[in-house]
Amino acid sequence: MKKSIIDYTILACFSIFSQFACADEWGTIKIPANQPIKIAFDNQLEMQFGGIKLGIEMAIKEKNSMRDHPLRLELKMPEHKNIRSDHLSKIFCNDPHTVGVIGYADRADVQSALSTHLQQKVILVSPLGILAKQMKDKSPVIFNMCCSHKLQARKAVEFALSRKKKKIAVIHNTDEFSRKLGRDFTVQIQMRGAEVLFETSLSNNYYLSGMIKKIKTLKCDLIYYAGPSELGILVIQEMDAVGLHNTYFIAGAACHNFKFLSETSGIPMANCYVVAPRKPSREWSRKFVTQYGLSPGFSPYGYDAAHIFINALKAVTLKNSYGRMELGKKALADAVKNAKIKGVSGEIEFDSKGCRTSSALAIYHVFDNEEEGFRLFKETPSR
Repeated sequence: MKKSIIDYTILACFSIFSQFACADEWGTIKIPANQPIKIAFDNQLEMQFGGIKLGIEMAIKEKNSMRDHPLRLELKMPEHKNIRSDHLSKIFCNDPHTVGVIGYADRADVQSALSTHLQQKVILVSPLGILAKQMKDKSPVIFNMCCSHKLQARKAVEFALSRKKKKIAVIHNTDEFSRKLGRDFTVQIQMRGAEVLFETSLSNNYYLSGMIKKIKTLKCDLIYYAGPSELGILVIQEMDAVGLHNTYFIAGAACHNFKFLSETSGIPMANCYVVAPRKPSREWSRKFVTQYGLSPGFSPYGYDAAHIFINALKAVTLKNSYGRMELGKKALADAVKNAKIKGVSGEIEFDSKGCRTSSALAIYHVFDNEEEGFRLFKETPSR
């Protein structure tokens, strides 16, 4: 009898301790024994930035499980093919076993999706730069892994001026990140003494041909473009049509993909450049290519985003005597906020607003490999 009382007392104390340890002002995620820990991904991003999904898969396969719970990548279902981001966020955030989301595609409905994350305190890691209103208490649940538009713009400005380009045209897409990237480039290069002779935001009814003809008439020696690769390709095609083959063209990271290379192939562009993250190490790239038979693309961002979650989970998860995993939502958010890791995409840490404070950016020249007969990105040092 005494032993039973002692055993019961120990179990009760453990239970109380467990409840106290897991107490969290934002609530607690509880995952039953043998059930998976889910990291969700909006795979609409894969259509814009190829490789992100494979990077996430690679990181999850390497870890595989945590405290006897399998790690699982949760994707939107086939029936959700064209689902809006705000609806998708509700599906992910209402799943009690989802510890966080990697996404979303930057579309008109994304701000509503972010509101769901803020309300339900479900962490979102954006691998390629979503702009969002942050929480007033400086404890965000939304984190941006892409370096800020200001840092990207600064890299492009420094490169343009190193090439002595002073008569500038700026074209940016209508989404908020592209618009801010384009505006930051304009402001920074004007402060450094260059003239912005033409600036426009592309809308759904844009007349791109007329814009490029006007840029030619103004004798701009550089076009800076901020937006998706699909529109960047059209800008290159229009430049070709009016004979702007030697005019400098500098684009943001969204154009750093195989589609941009393949669909501009054959167009003579001597001075076409893209500002994008520095390539991962050869060792990691070989590992990725061996595993998937593809070039890495944007996979380093997916890989690092998954590792941010994995490292945070290690720091805050508890497991009780029944095999159940418990973790506090705010504790998890704080662990992500305090992340400081050397990722495949560069050094990663966040400021109080959840924005990445450092990133290794590089300038890539769109280079024609005449021997092999195809285009590639070649890192180019600034002068």
